Amino acid sequence: MSFSFKSLNRANGVRPEGLDTDGFAYTKLSEYEGETIKVKGFFFTNGEYGKQAVIITDDCFVNMPARAVEELEGIADNPEARAAVLAGEMIITDIEQVKTKRGKNTTAYKYGDVADLKKKK
Repeated sequence: MSFSFKSLNRANGVRPEGLDTDGFAYTKLSEYEGETIKVKGFFFTNGEYGKQAVIITDDCFVNMPARAVEELEGIADNPEARAAVLAGEMIITDIEQVKTKRGKNTTAYKYGDVADLKKKK
């Protein structure tokens, strides 16, 4: 069989095979202010506030802001991007708390390439 009909299903994220996540705790992105997160994968959940994106790290799950859902869905649907995530090439960087126009706090972040970390050293 050369065609897999599973390829027609919208991906529920990018998960590395064999990564044992038993015991992983859920954390907030805001807890990583000033740090860089190496991304192992990600998945989506449906909860009280709708669809949410969750990043998988070496030792925990990181809840992402709602705006990350569409961004990460694009990565999940792109075979080249999926492969790069699974190869350990994705990072979340420049994490900081910022005030919105309505005066509330939100967590800002940027996506980056692990190669960028090596350049900084």
